[in-house]
Amino acid sequence: MNDISRLTEKAYYLLRAESELRMARRARHEAAARAHFMIAGLCLDKAHRTIGSDPGLASP
Repeated sequence: MNDISRLTEKAYYLLRAESELRMARRARHEAAARAHFMIAGLCLDKAHRTIGSDPGLASP
């Protein structure tokens, strides 16, 4: 079993967001930096989502 499979889903997305932010700061092209920042934002959204924010699980 590798290290990634041992992480919780939240921890994975937080680590992925950090990695994407590092890549964004190191990017040589503006479009690449923007793409990394967007991916980091999506990862943070996934890491911090709650059951109540999932429309499929929201109460009527």
